[in-house]
Amino acid sequence: PTGTPSLAPSLLPTSFPSAMPSYPPSSSPSALPSFKSSEIPSPEPSVEPTKSPSSVPTTMPSLKPSSVPTLLPSAQPSVSPSGNPTNSPSALPTQNPSLQPSAFPSNVPSIIWSSYPSESPSVNPSPLPTAWPSSFSTAPTSNRPSSQCSIGVTMQCVVLLEDGSSGHDCGSLALRDDECLVQIQFRYLILNDGPTEAQITEIIRSRNSVQMNFLDYVPTLSISSGNVQVLTETVTIYACMTQTFDSMARVSGVSTHSGPTCSSTTSYRFSLTTVASIPSSNPVLFPTAMPILPTLPPSNSLPPSRPATSLRPSTSEIESNEHGQRNHPTSRPSSSPSSQPTSSPSSQLSSSPSAQPSSSSTANPSSSPSNSLIPICGMPSQVRSEGISNKLTNVSQSNLLLDESSAQGKALSWIKDGDEKILCPDDGGLVQRYLSALLYYSMNGDSWHACASGTSMTSCAGIRFLSPDDECSWYGISCTGGTIREINLENNNLQGSIPTELSVLADLEVIKLEDGFIGGSIPSPIGKLSKLKELSLDKNALSGPLPAELASATHLQKLDISENDLTGDINVLMHLTELKELYLHSTSVTGTIPYSLGVLTNLWTLAVHSTRLSGVMPDSICNNTWARGGKLQHLWADCGGENPKISCSCCTKCLTSAPTSLPTRAPTVSTAPTTTCNMEPSQRLNEIDAVLSSLSSAATMNDTNTFQRLALDWIISNDKLHLCPDDDSLIQRYVLAVLYYSTYGDDWRLCSESALHSDCLSIRFLSAEDECTWYGVSCDEQGRVRGIDFEGNNLQGSIPSELSALAYLEKLSLEDGGLRGEIPASLGTLSKLQVLDLDYNSLSGPIPPGLASATQLQVLDLNDNLLTGGIDVLAHLTSLKQVYLHSTGVSGTIPANLGTLTEIVNFDVHSTRLYGTMPESICDNNQANGGNLQHLWADCNGESPKIVCSCCTKCFTPAPTHFPTTAPTVSLQPTAQCNMDPAKRSEDILAVSSSLSDAARMNDTDSPQMMAFDWIVSEDARYLCPNDTLLAQRYILAVFYYSTKGNDWGKCSSDLDVHCESTPFLSAEDECTWYGVTCNADGFVQKIEFESNNLRGQIPPELSALAYLEVLSLEDGGISGQIPDSLGMLLKLRVLDLDYNSLSGHIPSGLASATQLQVLDLNDNLLTGGIDVLAQLKSLKEIYLHSTSISGTIPSALGALTELWAMDVHSTNLVGTMPSTICSNNKLTSESSLEHLWADCGGSDPLISCTCCTKCFSAPEGRV
Repeated sequence: PTGTPSLAPSLLPTSFPSAMPSYPPSSSPSALPSFKSSEIPSPEPSVEPTKSPSSVPTTMPSLKPSSVPTLLPSAQPSVSPSGNPTNSPSALPTQNPSLQPSAFPSNVPSIIWSSYPSESPSVNPSPLPTAWPSSFSTAPTSNRPSSQCSIGVTMQCVVLLEDGSSGHDCGSLALRDDECLVQIQFRYLILNDGPTEAQITEIIRSRNSVQMNFLDYVPTLSISSGNVQVLTETVTIYACMTQTFDSMARVSGVSTHSGPTCSSTTSYRFSLTTVASIPSSNPVLFPTAMPILPTLPPSNSLPPSRPATSLRPSTSEIESNEHGQRNHPTSRPSSSPSSQPTSSPSSQLSSSPSAQPSSSSTANPSSSPSNSLIPICGMPSQVRSEGISNKLTNVSQSNLLLDESSAQGKALSWIKDGDEKILCPDDGGLVQRYLSALLYYSMNGDSWHACASGTSMTSCAGIRFLSPDDECSWYGISCTGGTIREINLENNNLQGSIPTELSVLADLEVIKLEDGFIGGSIPSPIGKLSKLKELSLDKNALSGPLPAELASATHLQKLDISENDLTGDINVLMHLTELKELYLHSTSVTGTIPYSLGVLTNLWTLAVHSTRLSGVMPDSICNNTWARGGKLQHLWADCGGENPKISCSCCTKCLTSAPTSLPTRAPTVSTAPTTTCNMEPSQRLNEIDAVLSSLSSAATMNDTNTFQRLALDWIISNDKLHLCPDDDSLIQRYVLAVLYYSTYGDDWRLCSESALHSDCLSIRFLSAEDECTWYGVSCDEQGRVRGIDFEGNNLQGSIPSELSALAYLEKLSLEDGGLRGEIPASLGTLSKLQVLDLDYNSLSGPIPPGLASATQLQVLDLNDNLLTGGIDVLAHLTSLKQVYLHSTGVSGTIPANLGTLTEIVNFDVHSTRLYGTMPESICDNNQANGGNLQHLWADCNGESPKIVCSCCTKCFTPAPTHFPTTAPTVSLQPTAQCNMDPAKRSEDILAVSSSLSDAARMNDTDSPQMMAFDWIVSEDARYLCPNDTLLAQRYILAVFYYSTKGNDWGKCSSDLDVHCESTPFLSAEDECTWYGVTCNADGFVQKIEFESNNLRGQIPPELSALAYLEVLSLEDGGISGQIPDSLGMLLKLRVLDLDYNSLSGHIPSGLASATQLQVLDLNDNLLTGGIDVLAQLKSLKEIYLHSTSISGTIPSALGALTELWAMDVHSTNLVGTMPSTICSNNKLTSESSLEHLWADCGGSDPLISCTCCTKCFSAPEGRV
């Protein structure tokens, strides 16, 4: 099967199922069983039992016979015969004959053959005719001695009739079928009449030259001597066009025990022709029967029979009026047609036409079947639709679901008809997906700033809402284990109201809907969210009192409902004893501050200023303040001025006024003139555009895809300050918005406008607050921007030239990011600029000559960039005190006129392309000569230094760090450091490498080992010698780089375009300075830590040669393969952290030698096998194996791990009982150290029985 679904359904059913569902669903049934339970019984048993009972009778046979006769016949025969006869005949024939005769003769003949053929013909004929002829003839005379093995194979192919019984033989028959789909059943009867056990080696069926081995879908079959094995295989063919199927089936078997061996192969060939259907002269409205969805039988099954239509509908299928009469069609077809036409069509098709025609004909006959009859989820779409609606009535009110204009009606309609995921009524995720859609429609999702459904122009940091993807991947939604835990849609132009149905999301922990235009009241049911920890609804238009039900949310730690129109008292808050942050400011809450709030002893921030609260701050609250030994650090109230509303002796901040009424916020600017600007919106737009056009070119302002245009649109439409054209702060607010968009602000680590997972200790960018309060921005007393500081905030993109409009800017610090492009020449116009810090980026081009005008510049830090060209411009910057140009590509000689920079203290130009002699004019400024120059660093080291310098305070070997020159080759000249021919050096280094890596890898030019060797020999600028003590570890780290696809790392790969806050891998620097590597005092690698750096590939076994390695942390990547057994050779290893990868195989037995291991974290991998090896690791303190496929029982020997502090084995395949040896180490029951013991010991049927576990999980479903 293909790995991805086709874009359209197949016209013919597939021979075996695709690895993913068809998209859209196929119009023909699959030839193999579905792995999910259907609402309608399958004609054959399911491959695996369903997890919940079916709403209709199961077709799965009972595993054990009933000990007493059943009152009603079973819908499916038992696998084994009952010991007692039934009181009434079975509705279906049994697979095996009863041990006792039936009390009443059966009215239905058997439709299967006997499991064992008779040795001779029956004396008397059968009282009832068989449904199909015998599948084998009388055994011929054996032509070999009975002492040899004998495997007899007989096959039959029959066409199944409409009722599921067998019809005619397949051979050379022409078929015409109005249903288009015809079921063919292959039957294989394998008889072992030899003295030894036999094994079936293949059952090959081919059709039109396409072969399939049936044994790929059932376990290997073994047949004991004298026994018979019967298998059936059902396939479906398309009969509505003329075509011929040439098919062949072949079954082979071989003896499996010692002694004489034999094999038997039997082939069966047939030709089947179908012809195109001829329309009936009296066409019926619907086809006569639904197509059958074939399934595979279990490996040990006899030919299964199809269940007959139930004659007793379940009570759930009958709806009656007041007279007890059924007034709705049944959900299943009757066994015979109705004698009178029904008033409304059945939700399923009748198996035969009505005895009487309908009283009226249709005006226009349909050219295709109704959509309501197209099976979805194994049922007609109408049945699916009704099932979904019925299920969601438990979530939303029926009247709202029926109202197509309501948010509930829209969400329901999308689930049923618009969602490409096509959920079924019994899908576990149906309610959660509905609620996610309801959130969208309740809050006017089409108007959101980010990630609205179907939009393309708005930015989106995640997956758009209402996409076919799992709702857990939608923007603003975070899940754990497929269950929604967080909703974060702050500052996204939310409107409408909060749906009360959110309370159904029982595992919800965080709700962040702040900074929008949400109206209505806070829904009372939110109090039902017992796991809720944060509720942030600030900066909206919510009204009404705090709901009393909020008292039930006892785990709430942060409540921010500030800047809303809320009213009433705040007494309910006394019940929220876990609160740490409480923000009520800028609301209309009234009354006094309750003395009972003193019970909130965990509170560290309480803001009640700008409200209608009055009176005295209770002593019970003051006693919790930091000054009195409590946790309350921030207590803000209206306690300022001559007549304070609140008398407070312990408040940390007092404000003087509060609004008496709070204005309602409006989400748009286009509906009415703007009162502050006293002009129409269109006039305001034109005038603002005219002001800002003096800063940005007309081309950028008119192009809707530019950063400048995005900033303009934000100023006009989305900025809640709603500035006017003559506002003094318009220009700087626009410039800062351009900076945000130009540097991809949505991806900033801190304080982006729409950050989902980042903290912000200040005010987020593009918020409604004054821009001087935004993160990284500082202003003077007049509100003019003086500083921009964004160190290490993941800035990407380029530096906008518009920054030059910030005339009072003194500091611009954008270091440690991923900025590209050139340094804008216009920055030279910043006449007050004192600090320009752009280091650790990817800026290119020359230092702009225009920078010469920034004569107040004191600090110029441009190191670790891709800059080129000379440095003559620096001579004009006479105020410079610090210059950092190292690790760039600046070139040429150092100008003598730099000696005029008499204020300079630090001058660093090492690891560049500068050459020549350090000018005496610079040396004259050295502190030794009475000048200010304290640190002068250059490439003045080695026998042939690039710069001759007699006054440098530190000399470096001429080797670039971030901007390498052409890599040296080994064929040009002998290496002075190694004193040997390059060829000999290469040969000796190969010998060292070969002692660490196996020969196969060293002979493969594409292997990571050979790539590392080539880098060491030809590209490494350090040019190590074969006898270098650290050659081996540098080679091993290079192997590690190439083995884990280092070029694709998230940061610090050798690619200069990749962000790196440290030294990138494979640089010319000491490997101990490389990102993620830590060495001891002797220079040997001690730690390798690469959390979340997109590592892929495999863990190289060469790491075991790092004898001093103590920490190996490679978590959260895509590493596959097995854990190298050789890691056990790391005798100093204390931490092995490989969680959240795709590692497979067993925990290696060799790991037992790592006896110093204290932390073993392997969770969230594909590991299998047992965990016995852990008993050898006596130093273990922490074990994390959850979310893996390890299996077996938990060894009692693990009780010897007396140092163990945490052991997590939940969500695995481990079973049995938690050993008492481990329980005896539990800190709760002894003086031992085990504090955390987590296992699958929860639920009604736990996998692990545990009396000492500190946390129990329910048994995982569908373990991988």
